[in-house]
Amino acid sequence: MEKVQTSDHQKILQTIYAWPADQQIDLTHELLKRAAGKTNAARKQDYFQEMLGLLATDEPPPTDEEVERILAEERMKKYS
Repeated sequence: MEKVQTSDHQKILQTIYAWPADQQIDLTHELLKRAAGKTNAARKQDYFQEMLGLLATDEPPPTDEEVERILAEERMKKYS
């Protein structure tokens, strides 16, 4: 990725480089937390969409009777 640095970018960096190291580190932590939060939010949305895709089928949902039958069959397997 090519970095494009504007004059504002350079001025900001010069200002920050003049700060004590602990202030630079604090700023870095704040920026990373903010960027990570945005990345995590986007990632969560992607995961949610993937999960919806896994659940999507062309089949209609089972009826109450079918669900009861499936549950009864699974209980028989588990407790037999």
